[in-house]
Amino acid sequence: MKLFTFLIAYVIIALPVLGQLKIQSPALPYTEQLNSRYYEKSPVLHPSGKQLYFVRANDPSNAGGVGDQGDIWVSELDSLGNWSEGVNIGKAVNNNGKNTIIGFLPDGNYMLIAEQYGGKARYSPDGISISERVNGKWQQPRNLKIPYFVKKSGHISGSVSADGTTLILALESFNSKGVEDLYVCERQKNGKWGDMKNLGEDINSPFQVLAGFLASVKRFIVFASNSVIGIGSYDLWISKREGKGWKKWSEPRLLNDLINSEGADFDFNYRPDSEYAFFTSTRNSDGYGDIKQVKIGSDSIPETVVLNLVPNMRVLEVKVVDAKNDKPLAAELVINQQLSAKEHKKTSSLYGEAKFNVPDDELLDIVVDRKGYLPAEVTLDMTTIGADSVYQFKLEPLKVGNKVRLQHILFTRATDRFLPEAQQELDLLLKMMQENPRVAIFLEGHTDSYGNPKSNLELSQQRVDAVKTYLVSQGINADRIEGKGFGGTRPVADNADEETRQLNRRVEFRVTAN
Repeated sequence: MKLFTFLIAYVIIALPVLGQLKIQSPALPYTEQLNSRYYEKSPVLHPSGKQLYFVRANDPSNAGGVGDQGDIWVSELDSLGNWSEGVNIGKAVNNNGKNTIIGFLPDGNYMLIAEQYGGKARYSPDGISISERVNGKWQQPRNLKIPYFVKKSGHISGSVSADGTTLILALESFNSKGVEDLYVCERQKNGKWGDMKNLGEDINSPFQVLAGFLASVKRFIVFASNSVIGIGSYDLWISKREGKGWKKWSEPRLLNDLINSEGADFDFNYRPDSEYAFFTSTRNSDGYGDIKQVKIGSDSIPETVVLNLVPNMRVLEVKVVDAKNDKPLAAELVINQQLSAKEHKKTSSLYGEAKFNVPDDELLDIVVDRKGYLPAEVTLDMTTIGADSVYQFKLEPLKVGNKVRLQHILFTRATDRFLPEAQQELDLLLKMMQENPRVAIFLEGHTDSYGNPKSNLELSQQRVDAVKTYLVSQGINADRIEGKGFGGTRPVADNADEETRQLNRRVEFRVTAN
């Protein structure tokens, strides 16, 4: 967690990079009825907005009595905006073990629970389970399979993203930096869950890190830690996700003292369509801990505005030119913002220029297309683009005789199997062939000069055939595609060292008809 840089005052987040968590009221009113002299924690608002689920420990009416470390309870919201006394959701879900709610899938009829259940509701302290609500009643949970799931301590907590596709789990597992770390687990297109990935040392530390919560289209995370430089025994921090993966995060910052206190503050949770956030705190609690509620905005304001997590905007200027003569081109541009899931479409001017207003921390996928040219695609990290710079696209013209190198058609070493990174460029080549039905091409395959010359020649031909096979499989007439492998006989760079040698391992095409 880069703890040596963490010595900061507990002020409300105000850096432009992170935005500001705008709290409008103290964390005290509205929840008195649901709290008791027992231990309440892990609040999760149901997608309906009308029910608040939470965990209560040591209540005599729990399934395991006063020694029970947690049953799941629910409170109802009345017409005046107050929460009712909590009600135990029943024995189908709650047993003698520590039952902990993690969150809901979007339709509200499936609840994810920490720990697992066996036959006749037998409790097991490992894993995640899911319960379905049928006719208003929660059914006995079934185990949720997460590949390579490992839990090494008694604690597990977490949350589910609003779209139901991402789990954040806090537990001690493989590669843990301290006791509990945060891990991410994503639901695949086939409905199954992928394996857990550690969020890395920007978030995790030798201290405990608990119950991470994803906010603002999964671009920010709020989590609790018992770092020695906090305000109380546990404090809530916020960090921004940097890039497309899950390993890079900005330096965490403390939330302000309307939330953090000299006690323990953790389990932050809210829904994008709600005007309230919830968390657990020992400040002024009836028992060990109570559920607190803070007003963070109006239900008519989108999530990014409610949390004031809208990043600074800036203008991205691009220019499109002909690769052979630098002549400006009017071309179609499509920009997809990876982090905030937005799309822009624009045509560059006759001067080849186009401007887009985008967040200054976005990851952009940009596709540039003009008939008679090979389309271009690039991924840009706006944090690496200078404020005054212009990003230039050079489109290769499809003129007879023109030779175009396909930069990213890559293969597994010594085979004709495409690497995943090749798909983007293969699809651009396919797009060009579809949009320009008169174009015919001659593919050329090349290797470096190392190895057996005969084998290299055969391998280069196999790679040419692999590209042709892909295009034909997508509906391109085979008569429009010819090709030949040249092995290592036509280098474009020195074969003396690996850095230049890899430039010789390439696929090119020459336009033979248009």
